[in-house]
Amino acid sequence: MGVNLPSDDGGFSASFARPSARSRSLTIRYAADHWCAKGHVMFCIEGSLTTELEDGRTFVFEPGRSDQVADGAERHRSSTTTGATLFCVD
Repeated sequence: MGVNLPSDDGGFSASFARPSARSRSLTIRYAADHWCAKGHVMFCIEGSLTTELEDGRTFVFEPGRSDQVADGAERHRSSTTTGATLFCVD
């Protein structure tokens, strides 16, 4: 059974043992300070998000675009110059 809880950024979070679902609002000029190896399913609701893979490839996500990466599959980090609102399952 999931529980909806307010998140720090005004969205929501729901945990179902594993995985969890949440909305996430990233501020203008957000940039991850680490490479992430955790798997995610992500859907961009508004704004724009750039995801960089450790091998140098980059992908831009705008509203309506989704993507997924498996645990341990491809280390990645994200940034945004405009801010972004995302729906994430991880």
